[in-house]
Amino acid sequence: MSDNDQMTITEFLDARIAEDEAVALEAARLVKDLSPTWYFEDDVQTNQPEPLSSPLVMDDDSYDGSPIIIIRGSRVHAECAAKRAILDYHSMLLEQSEQAEVFGYHATGLLVAIRKLSAAYADHPDYQQEWAL
Repeated sequence: MSDNDQMTITEFLDARIAEDEAVALEAARLVKDLSPTWYFEDDVQTNQPEPLSSPLVMDDDSYDGSPIIIIRGSRVHAECAAKRAILDYHSMLLEQSEQAEVFGYHATGLLVAIRKLSAAYADHPDYQQEWAL
């Protein structure tokens, strides 16, 4: 993006949400594709998944080998949906603020939450420092 065509904070957060969803989907696919290893323990057959052969990251050159925490995909999708609902509500409030000033005040307040959510991605190259609180 050029300096004249910088993304807004809501566009930035929406793009990060899409990235989080893509990683969660890829992680779910990788885990689902693992074939189990069967072995016997005290004469009882148990099924243990094979360890992952590579970390669950997508095209991330900054991966430093640190352990990756795997959380349920449903939680990631729920978090993404909640963040998107905040963005959608903010957008609706901005549209309504043309008819009633009170909606503009609510949109301004919600922008604080959006800025706080975006701060989790402060290390992203598209993050703009003026968004920090």
